[in-house]
Amino acid sequence: IWVDLQAIGSVSESLGTTAHEFGHNLGLGHGQGRVCTGTTTDVATQSVWFSAYSYYRQQPKSPCSDSEYGDVSNIMGAASAISGAKPTALSIAQKDALGVLPSGAMTVVRPSNGASQTFSLAPAGSNSGMRGLKVADPQGGAFYVEYRSGTGEDSGLPWANGSLLNF
Repeated sequence: IWVDLQAIGSVSESLGTTAHEFGHNLGLGHGQGRVCTGTTTDVATQSVWFSAYSYYRQQPKSPCSDSEYGDVSNIMGAASAISGAKPTALSIAQKDALGVLPSGAMTVVRPSNGASQTFSLAPAGSNSGMRGLKVADPQGGAFYVEYRSGTGEDSGLPWANGSLLNF
């Protein structure tokens, strides 16, 4: 890992950036986020041609857009720049990809013909309990659910001390 500490400031101010870069060395990508305006929560995607790189990429249709560093609670996202001296926990999806989740920390959920299922999650930054769900899509793929409380490994999050996050 190489990090230009002079460009960032002191060593203690660069821990978030150093942890972020270390994540890349482990094969992790950026903590992306989808941002939608108004009351829209998600939209279909469309193929967009990136001529500079000569490939198509799936992007959401308006009024939503994807932000490469959009996950503000993730050290691989915006949290690397705003967490200061205390890096945040990796997301449940990233811990799963790295194979570092202890037994019982995540439950795989399979949709059951519209039947309701209830789960209680411990904060993602805690060291025990079920901290995430991996919801399997019957058509392939999965999405993850976690709860970020600003406690434990997440005590470096900007809202952990009761302040609000403003961009």
